[in-house]
Amino acid sequence: MKDEVKVVIDVFRSSLSGDWRWQMSHVNGKIQGSSSEGYGKRIDCLHNLRVVTGWSPPVPIRSDAPSFSWDVTLKLARGSKPR
Repeated sequence: MKDEVKVVIDVFRSSLSGDWRWQMSHVNGKIQGSSSEGYGKRIDCLHNLRVVTGWSPPVPIRSDAPSFSWDVTLKLARGSKPR
């Protein structure tokens, strides 16, 4: 649909700082958004992801995994255009 965009959302633990971060990329590989800071707790990172994108993981995620990735279709805000 015209008012939707397909993206890949990654949530991961930084290998440098150990903080949790998220990144959203278009299916063409271009980064569309990311966390502006690292989070000590994964739940805080997921909260920031939800606040910024309006999306949160649909199912519980394993607590011991160092990274997660989802293929997602997001609805664009009214008046937004896909890039």
